[in-house]
Amino acid sequence: MSVDFERMLAPMMDAFAREVTYTAPGGEPVARRGVFDRDHQRAFDGNGVYHSAAVSKLGIRLSEWSPRPAHRGVVVVPGEGTYTIHDIEADAEGAADLILRKVS
Repeated sequence: MSVDFERMLAPMMDAFAREVTYTAPGGEPVARRGVFDRDHQRAFDGNGVYHSAAVSKLGIRLSEWSPRPAHRGVVVVPGEGTYTIHDIEADAEGAADLILRKVS
């Protein structure tokens, strides 16, 4: 029996996603949704110093994003700011994390 991960994503998105505005490079703004989060990553530099950086990302259900998100696309997250898509980390189950860089 196989597991339909794509189908399992829908209720999670219904519970946790928020509406955002996405503009593809050269495109028009469209309403989309995703789960916005900030991860804190720490790295040890070898000299006894830890460095920390906040990484903003938007978890999405790929089937809800047609056309698919593109690098350098712009995402506006209400209450958080405007971001460009720096990287897209898709998984094999129909989801992806858009790694974002804050513009304003």
